[in-house]
Amino acid sequence: MRRTYMIAVAVAGVTLVTGCANGPERVAGDAVPHGGATPAASVSVAASVTPAVTSPSPSRTSSTPKSSATAAPRQFTPAGYGALKLGMSGKQALATGLVRNQSGSGDACSTFELIPAKRKGVSVVLSKRMGIVTIPAPAWVPTPEGIRAGSTVKQVQDAYSDLDGDVNDPLNTFPLIANQNDGDDSRYLIYIEDGKVDAVFVERNGADC
Repeated sequence: MRRTYMIAVAVAGVTLVTGCANGPERVAGDAVPHGGATPAASVSVAASVTPAVTSPSPSRTSSTPKSSATAAPRQFTPAGYGALKLGMSGKQALATGLVRNQSGSGDACSTFELIPAKRKGVSVVLSKRMGIVTIPAPAWVPTPEGIRAGSTVKQVQDAYSDLDGDVNDPLNTFPLIANQNDGDDSRYLIYIEDGKVDAVFVERNGADC
C-alpha cells in the first residue's frame, strides 16, 4: 500500500543530477636524431652549428571532482541531507542543487521537490518563519544508525533507545519518533508499513508547517 505523507502541508517530490571531466592531453614533439654520423666538414668551409630545439613536455589535464553540492549524499543525518540543512532559507536550499520546483512560494509554508527523490508524495517543507523544517530521506540513503526504507521494526528499536510511538499501529497513521533528545534540535519521523520502514523524515523540533 502506497501513501502520500502529509506534514502540515500537502507534499510532492522527484529526481536527478551529474558531472564530467576531460582526460589528459598528449602533445608530441619533433624527434631529434641521436648517435648518427656527422658529415665531415670541408677544409675550406666553416661548419655551421644549428641549435637543438627542445620539444615541449606533454601537458596534463587533471580531472575535476564533483562538487559536494551535486554529488549524491551518502547519509541522512539529524542536520539534513548532505548540503541541504534544516533551517536554511529557500534561496540557500536551491543553491545546494538538491531541491527544485518550489510550490506555494510566498506562503507561510511551501514545498520543494528533493533531487533525487524518485518517489511522489514526499517533499522538502519550507517555513517562512523557520526555514527548511522537514526533509525526506531518499529510500536508499541510511541514517548514521543504518536505518532506511526497508529496515525492520526490530532494527529501528535496536538503533534508537528513545523511540516513541506505536510500532503496532495497523494504519501507519502516526510515525515513530526517534533521536529527539540528542541536542540537534531535530528528530526523525519513521513511518512503518507491514513491519518495515516505509519512509524516514528529519524534522526541526517545533516545526510550524
